[in-house]
Amino acid sequence: TVTEGATLAVNGNTNAIFSVYPNPTKQFISFNVNSNVTEKLTTAQIFDLSGRLVFETQLTSNRINIESLQSGTYLLLLQNEKGKGYSQKFIKE
Repeated sequence: TVTEGATLAVNGNTNAIFSVYPNPTKQFISFNVNSNVTEKLTTAQIFDLSGRLVFETQLTSNRINIESLQSGTYLLLLQNEKGKGYSQKFIKE
């Protein structure tokens, strides 16, 4: 399941599980997980707005290199160990 919690605004939705910064960005995106979240996020997937998976990685830190992506708007999906997903939009300049 996927829980979307963001708009394209930089400060986004305050109820979101995580926030993405800087947004827009050129090389890296970082994310902060809300302190009340106890589950471990293990996987990151990035989709373009047509729903095509363009990047996938196991999370080892809260920073992801997106230098290889074309400019545009993307959806970052972070998943926990049980497969539950949380998403935020971001803009690659």
